[in-house]
Amino acid sequence: MAQIVILVGTMYGNSLEAARACADVLRKKGHSVRISDAPALADITSDSSTVPLICTSTTGMGDLPDNIMPLYCQLMDDTPNLYGRRYGLIGLGDSSYDIFNGGSKRLKALLDSLGMQCIGEPLFIDGRVDYEPEKPAAKWVAKWAKAVK
Repeated sequence: MAQIVILVGTMYGNSLEAARACADVLRKKGHSVRISDAPALADITSDSSTVPLICTSTTGMGDLPDNIMPLYCQLMDDTPNLYGRRYGLIGLGDSSYDIFNGGSKRLKALLDSLGMQCIGEPLFIDGRVDYEPEKPAAKWVAKWAKAVK
């Protein structure tokens, strides 16, 4: 089974709750899981066999939360070659804003430009519809886990 690190970007804790629900599902499926609520570049680059699962909200006008911005900036500045590495993405947003899930979509575009491959389709949760984001996240990650080896 895979080693997975869940990189959390959160302002109010919803992404962390979704990450914890995902970790529970992944562990039940036999994966080794670690949650990082202070994501760093080393979480992505240190071990090529570890699969990052990013679980982040979007704040303001399409921005990333403060705790995941250093990772985003370091990826932008260092532009590491991440060709062939795989990742998953869960974005939490609110469709009443013009830039729905803008932060997670910006992060996805950056990771893709650095050569990473998204496993399956990302999950974009709408806070206007899903008041408990851990439920759709857990359901999605159960399917996503089948593609992670």
